[in-house]
Amino acid sequence: MREIDEVVTAARASNEIATAYRSWADVPDVAEGFGRFERREFPVTHVLPSARLADLYATSSDVASLPDPIRHDLLDRIRRLSSELPETLHLPAKSVVDLCERRS
Repeated sequence: MREIDEVVTAARASNEIATAYRSWADVPDVAEGFGRFERREFPVTHVLPSARLADLYATSSDVASLPDPIRHDLLDRIRRLSSELPETLHLPAKSVVDLCERRS
């Protein structure tokens, strides 16, 4: 999985959409019209066949928005690398939710 993470990270680094997305990763200190933000994180495990790993990455907006040749090359590399992984993958992840109340 480390090799797959490395090729995906390298491809995402060249993508303006991924760069813009990361700029929203931090909770703002203040947002006009809203109260204090509270971040909550929920662990989740994705269970999927390794043969479908490229399909999962293909649904990510930062991968889907890559230019066709780069996206196709990336997904082909993921398919080749994932063929060496166990048949079923258990991928730990987390859902991150930022909560706040709108002020009247």
